[in-house]
Amino acid sequence: MTWQNMMIGAINAGINQRLFGLGESENYWQGESAIYVFTLGSIPAVACVRDIGFGELAFHVAAKPTADAKEWIEAGNAGFSAGDAFATGWLERRTGKWLQTSSDALCCRRKLLPIIAQLDNQPNGYLPQGKIMW
Repeated sequence: MTWQNMMIGAINAGINQRLFGLGESENYWQGESAIYVFTLGSIPAVACVRDIGFGELAFHVAAKPTADAKEWIEAGNAGFSAGDAFATGWLERRTGKWLQTSSDALCCRRKLLPIIAQLDNQPNGYLPQGKIMW
C-alpha cells in the first residue's frame, strides 16, 4: 500500500498541476521530464515524470525528500539519496488507464511505511492497479 499510495499521490498531483493528462499524448511539460512538488497527506514529496513511449509515463517519487532530492529524483536507483521513501512506477494510458503494478520498486524507512500505507489516496480517473505492459 505504501508504494501504491506514493504512486497515486504523484499521479494525482501531476494531473492537478496540469503537467499531464490521461490521454496517451497529453504531456504538457517542456523538455524530457518534469520535476514537481506535492504532499502525501501532510508529508512533503517530490516527483519526476517522463514519457517512455506508447502512451506510458514513468514516475520516480520521494517522500520526505532530502535537501538535494531534485538532483536525485530522475535517477531510477536514487533510493534514500532522494528521500526517506522512494518509489518508481508506470502509468498506462494507451490501452486503458491504470497504474502498472510492480513488486520491488520501493525503498522506505521503517517509520514511514505505516504512515504512507494508511493514507486514503484514490486514483483520479484511472485504475489503482493493472498488468505491466511489455
